[in-house]
Amino acid sequence: MKYVILFIGLIAFCCKESGQVSPEKDIIISDEFSAFEDSEMMIQKAEIESHTLTLSIQYGGGCGEIDYDLYTSGLFMESNPVQLEVVLSFEDNDMCEALITKDISFDLKPVAALWKNSYREASGTVILRLKGYSDSIRYNF
Repeated sequence: MKYVILFIGLIAFCCKESGQVSPEKDIIISDEFSAFEDSEMMIQKAEIESHTLTLSIQYGGGCGEIDYDLYTSGLFMESNPVQLEVVLSFEDNDMCEALITKDISFDLKPVAALWKNSYREASGTVILRLKGYSDSIRYNF
């Protein structure tokens, strides 16, 4: 029994250390993103690994489910490198007030595909300007 627990722990450690990040959702390219209201959520950290954007968010809640999506219009701002505004929509309809920190992730491959189609290049860089987050996020693909 001791060896089974050790084996399961070793598998969990190896999988976690492999660096494979699996995104929960795709980014949504739509012009409807500007209509979102500011929520009671704060973005603490943003990181990109491969094509996955992981956001560490903090919000008051804990009693119910949350809903969130990441939106962009898909319109690049011409600079070097180009920039793209993105907005996190976040909905938490419970009345609890526990301070929750959660990591959420998004697949950025649609942004890379849009850029490649627009600029006819095989690889590039886009600076993501995430509303509510002070730092710009560099996405290399």
